[in-house]
Amino acid sequence: VPDRRCITKEVAYRGSAQYRLTGLASSSYEHTGVALGLGRRALKEFAAQAARKGSPREAALIDLGRCTTALDAIRALALLTYEEVYRLARDDAADLDLGRAALAGQAVASHATTVALECAETAYRHAGTSALYLPNPFERLLRDVHGATQHVAVQEANYRELGTCVVADAGREK
Repeated sequence: VPDRRCITKEVAYRGSAQYRLTGLASSSYEHTGVALGLGRRALKEFAAQAARKGSPREAALIDLGRCTTALDAIRALALLTYEEVYRLARDDAADLDLGRAALAGQAVASHATTVALECAETAYRHAGTSALYLPNPFERLLRDVHGATQHVAVQEANYRELGTCVVADAGREK
């Protein structure tokens, strides 16, 4: 494969400031959007099914509230993180900070995918046996969210790399 076709090549060939992000960092915000969309769809189906069943059980309401809060929190973190990444990408002098921010963005994508998976599995668990019958939106939703967890952009290494930066920063602060 020619170098110009590799996602690990650390050179931006075109575009605006966002194209200073290369490799997996360049797609982390997109993957986060997919994960958040899957999580929201899970909660939409969860709420609709609870409404169809009449008066939802307290456990279902608690889990629906917990999942809603988790998705709202990761969305807020994602917006803050990617806003900072883009600000640094526009600053040619911010290479070191941009690298750390990009790692934070990749960790956000990983976490957003984990949260979406947890929300989808929680919704599925509360759906009961009706989720087993076709057609049911949980079939595609679970396949899509589990597929998202397999993407290279959301590997556990994202957390390790960010943790390495946090330790290095603490060492410099001494």
